[in-house]
Amino acid sequence: LQQGFTLAQRIANPYEIAQAHLNLGRLYLAQQQWDKSQQHLDAAIVLYKQAGSRASSNLIDAYSLQGALCLEQGDTETAAEWSAQSYRLLQEVTGKATGETAEWGRYEQLQGRIVATQGDAVQALEHLQRAKTIFTTSRTHLEVGRTAYYCAQAWRCLDNAPKARAELLEAQHIFKQLSTAPDLH
Repeated sequence: LQQGFTLAQRIANPYEIAQAHLNLGRLYLAQQQWDKSQQHLDAAIVLYKQAGSRASSNLIDAYSLQGALCLEQGDTETAAEWSAQSYRLLQEVTGKATGETAEWGRYEQLQGRIVATQGDAVQALEHLQRAKTIFTTSRTHLEVGRTAYYCAQAWRCLDNAPKARAELLEAQHIFKQLSTAPDLH
């Protein structure tokens, strides 16, 4: 990723630099390097906004990642603000209140996580189940696994051990199939 970032800077293409920032932001988020993730996501957002409409789906992803970053740091309020920005842009781009693309799935997943953090496991499951359906349909398998993991947490909050266990087993199976050790851990 760092080599890609260096190359993007050399060719001085703002869109490609934004892509590199987004990917590095995602990596550092996964590695729990919050400050580095924040720096790269902030830079990506600025560049995507400059790129205009052709970067809309990437900007939606950057907003979702910003929300996830805030959640990981315990800032539910700011995560909700990023989620709202993502939703507004999704509506603007699609002209709809809901959708079936991976971007909609990431929005629903983030919203489910936020609501779960706020203590409403039932509403969280509504969002998470929508996300899981979208990711299943779009064959975004890693996100299906991650969403199953978040569903398990919500079921656990509702004291439904069998459903929590089933979701965890599904997540575990997906992570093993995809060889995603960090998610499996």
